[in-house]
Amino acid sequence: MTSDKGPLIKIALVDDYEEIRDLVTFMLEAHLNAEVTTFGTGNDAIQSFRQKFEYDIVISDMNMPNGNGADLYLYLRNTGNEVPFIFLTTDIPEKHPQLKNTILKSFGHITKPFTDGDLVK
Repeated sequence: MTSDKGPLIKIALVDDYEEIRDLVTFMLEAHLNAEVTTFGTGNDAIQSFRQKFEYDIVISDMNMPNGNGADLYLYLRNTGNEVPFIFLTTDIPEKHPQLKNTILKSFGHITKPFTDGDLVK
């Protein structure tokens, strides 16, 4: 379905802070025709993705308990899923110990703190 904000984009948002999930969801829905599904940990997202994956993009924090962003990224790539992936983090993803020797494909990162303009570029 399309709207004046463009075609519908299904987004999986993963962050351990509810306030961040709420803020990012608000920003995305204010600027895009977005349907945002949120998860509090990487492991929660992985469990859901094993059942059904129906997202156009994944946005994830890097540092979280119970499955971090690197775990989630590697799970997707190791299962052959090349969905665009954005790390929303204070860190540089390429320097994360789990990703140091990994060829990162279809990914980007937004550094915290961020603005709504950073999210919708």
